[in-house]
Amino acid sequence: MKFWPTTRNMEGAYEFIRTLHPFIKLGLPDHDELKLRVSGHVDRYGHFKPAGKKGGFHEILISAKNVTSCTMLQATMAHEMLHLYQERRGTNSSVQHNAEFNRLARIFCRTNGFEFDTFL
Repeated sequence: MKFWPTTRNMEGAYEFIRTLHPFIKLGLPDHDELKLRVSGHVDRYGHFKPAGKKGGFHEILISAKNVTSCTMLQATMAHEMLHLYQERRGTNSSVQHNAEFNRLARIFCRTNGFEFDTFL
């Protein structure tokens, strides 16, 4: 049986990753304050969409076509959570993965057993 990401296991992955270093210190919202969706993207693993200027929810999308394991779901979710953190903090930039993103990604990978080279 093939792994298939669902909204429910995305919620679980998000909440689990919030308990890991460095996320435990970043003050991210509960999953129910976000929109988590499975997508059909073939050109990416995940995608972060900030809330619109008129409000709404920040959104994290995970590709059903490309995310084919629990480990891949966790890495992709953590990656998009870093984008969420930067959006909420106002430190995102026109460079998709700026120095702060890379620093936090390295910390996450080093402390939680993920490969930085495949995290980006």
